[in-house]
Amino acid sequence: MLTIRDVTKLIEAEKVQTENQFFNTLTSTVTHEMMTPINCIITFARAIPDSEKSRSIINIATLLKLNLKDLLDRSLLKKGKLVPNFESASLNALIAQVIEMMES
Repeated sequence: MLTIRDVTKLIEAEKVQTENQFFNTLTSTVTHEMMTPINCIITFARAIPDSEKSRSIINIATLLKLNLKDLLDRSLLKKGKLVPNFESASLNALIAQVIEMMES
């Protein structure tokens, strides 16, 4: 007796799983590796006498850092290593915190 099975869908599912695992690993590695230079840029820009240019560098680097943290959190969430913590918050307080972070 001969049994024939179509394994195309199984192979495609394994390929997608492998690609997702690669993407998550790449995302985690890249975000961690980029955080150190960004932190250095922020530190050096804060050492420069206060000017429009130094504030601009700090703001851009801080935004980049926040985006990388979001990307890392997304990757960790997909891996099941990050559990979201939902809590109520004031939109005005959140905006004030972001503005304060951007100014420091």
